Amino acid sequence: MYEPFKSLSEVSEKRLQAVREFTELGSGFKIAMRDLSIRGAGNLLGKQQSGFIDSVGFDLYSQMLKEAVDIKRGKKVGQIASQASNQIEWHLLIDAYIPASYITDERQKISVYKQIQQIDSEEAYRNLQDQLIDRYGEFPDEVADLLEIALIKHYGLEAGIVKIQQTPRHVKVSFNQVASEQLRGAKLFEALAGISQKSTVSQEGSRQVISLDILEQPSYVWLGALKQLARQVASLLSDDTSKNKEK
Repeated sequence: MYEPFKSLSEVSEKRLQAVREFTELGSGFKIAMRDLSIRGAGNLLGKQQSGFIDSVGFDLYSQMLKEAVDIKRGKKVGQIASQASNQIEWHLLIDAYIPASYITDERQKISVYKQIQQIDSEEAYRNLQDQLIDRYGEFPDEVADLLEIALIKHYGLEAGIVKIQQTPRHVKVSFNQVASEQLRGAKLFEALAGISQKSTVSQEGSRQVISLDILEQPSYVWLGALKQLARQVASLLSDDTSKNKEK
């Protein structure tokens, strides 16, 4: 209720309109989603936020978003902190997101983002691709890159990757200490087998770093190479773990 001649802001008008539209029983969720949209869910999940995602990395951005939700739900900070260590730090110069022109409904977009975050195998990756094409049509490059990054994350965590940083010429992949100790000598050549990009290997402290030359290459090419590298390193480390258990 408000005074008859009071001038309302645009946001207030939109919120009142939402209450007018959703009057049936069980409309609380719809009103909440409309309010989220009014307050900027489109910006949160759209291209305007790509600069922020680039500054902290897609994975860290997603983790920060999850932590904020967990805190609202009353989850203890200590539990959240213990999960944060199992992450990859990303610094990419590409747009990887779901455009509003591809999925217009914010609830569906949030659901798809959640599915992308849960990709944990090549099969899950392919199935989600098929689902998106079947439901929304051929997806744009931004969505293709986002799906590729999600699969790279899965392999990357198994490969001991802690940081992926893109520059205009290179993409640098840094490994944790355990993976770095195993990626030496012949193992490095095995890890890089079949990757056409020119590569260099260096050491930064206790971390092994592999740099791939990606100058003037489209994102799908070097992301594919990055996925191949992460998958091959993950396989090598898995084989080593199996052999040690047998001993």
